[in-house]
Amino acid sequence: MRLRAPILTSFFFMALFLIPALGNCQSYQVLQPCYVDVAGWQKGELQGMMMTMGATKMLTGTVNYSGGDKEIDVVFNKGMTVAPAVAEATSQGMTLETNEVSMKMTTLRGFTVQMVDRKGTEKGSHLMVILEKPAQDNPGSILIFDSESVQLKELLPFAKRFDWACFVKKAATVW
Repeated sequence: MRLRAPILTSFFFMALFLIPALGNCQSYQVLQPCYVDVAGWQKGELQGMMMTMGATKMLTGTVNYSGGDKEIDVVFNKGMTVAPAVAEATSQGMTLETNEVSMKMTTLRGFTVQMVDRKGTEKGSHLMVILEKPAQDNPGSILIFDSESVQLKELLPFAKRFDWACFVKKAATVW
């Protein structure tokens, strides 16, 4: 019993200092409150990652929503992969209208948004919200609503049920 007392005391003090530190772990889980419940849709589990590699960081989070035979992926991304996506989406303010696809840039809620509606043999839609444009001190962040089974007329009202700014605020807590 005499040997156990110092060991147990050591464990007690280690736990006293480590448990609060573990509670402050940086994780993609901070995004969880931003993925809201949407009536008529089953919300999946949050999948993601928080990666730090030297000065490079990346934070992602994805939740799949399903309703009947329809699915929508809601994807948040902050970090090194954002700049190319934003550059491509905003290049020349491109709009496109064909029998197969409609693509346009617009502003919603103060954010630049790319909307793509696939109308041909490959149905579905894609909505990308540019939350933070890449800058010298910020790699930028985007929020994507993507579906192969939901057209834009249904995807847009779905996307508007989310507080887009929530993702920026939550990401800032671990960035």
